[in-house]
Amino acid sequence: MTDIVSLYASAEDYDVSLSSDSTTRIFKMDEGDLYVQMTWDTTDDLDIMLNAAPAPTAPFIPSPSNVLNYSINTTPLEFFIISKDETPGDYVVSIVPYEEFSSTINIDFLIVDSVAEYNFQGAVENGLAASAGFFLIYNTVIEAVSIVKTGFGSSLTYVIENKL
Repeated sequence: MTDIVSLYASAEDYDVSLSSDSTTRIFKMDEGDLYVQMTWDTTDDLDIMLNAAPAPTAPFIPSPSNVLNYSINTTPLEFFIISKDETPGDYVVSIVPYEEFSSTINIDFLIVDSVAEYNFQGAVENGLAASAGFFLIYNTVIEAVSIVKTGFGSSLTYVIENKL
């Protein structure tokens, strides 16, 4: 069954990877060239965002001029795809808690590009809740992953580093 799913997914322009535990992962990468996913082991509401490096400092007000991509789900799964048109440069993925937490949260990152799959683990100890008024203000910003993008198309490369 894995071969059939992989064949169909490949024919539909999805990228397919088979992990070391034989789990098939399928990603639609036609809009971007890097998939970033974060999961964690609690029901705390955490968000992630992509910024040009260095990571912003708290308190931080996100806006279209300072956040390149973000994910703000209310479940323990956040993800986004980095655009194929994103300029080469240094970037950072940060964890920004929406809700306050005071106990350790175990974090898993899955990052997939056209040639590799990266799995990072780490933990965050605590975080202040975001403030919501006229503007959303993140009161904690935790640098999680650094990304260096060089080139475009066939000369594209990424250097990805776990910061947790």
